[in-house]
Amino acid sequence: MNGEILMPAKRRLTMRQLRQMLRLAGSGMSSREIAVVLGIARSTVQDNRSAQPRLD
Repeated sequence: MNGEILMPAKRRLTMRQLRQMLRLAGSGMSSREIAVVLGIARSTVQDNRSAQPRLD
């Protein structure tokens, strides 16, 4: 590995988690609150929220 620092792979959400995350986001919950409810990292929520198209 030659002294490289490897970052852990981002966790992929199941379809159920993704749907629940979108419902919670639509109800106005913050990324931090959603992460606590789903038991995942806030960065995972943020990455998945930014990947979803906005329907405003």
